[in-house]
Amino acid sequence: MAICETPNTALQAIHLILRHGGQEELSWQVVYQRVMADKDVVGAGYLIDFAQTAENLPFDVLPLISLVLNKGDETLKTGMLNKLPDNAKEIYALWAICLRF
Repeated sequence: MAICETPNTALQAIHLILRHGGQEELSWQVVYQRVMADKDVVGAGYLIDFAQTAENLPFDVLPLISLVLNKGDETLKTGMLNKLPDNAKEIYALWAICLRF
């Protein structure tokens, strides 16, 4: 996806993937790399949502969750945490406690 060669284009790329029904592994990898390079917390939130509904996405969700927790605003953090499965919420609650020490 050539669009992702330009900074801050992950959301546009996600929109294009969904509009054209693309589920190609390479497209998702490129978007993931753009999100991480830009530290795009909104893009990270979208990818986290997709990871919960789609199988076999070619990226690691944990760095995305960390990005949202470390850089996102309270609304984005709360929204993300509310959508996570219960076992993931417990893990991240413990992780947050450990970060305080």
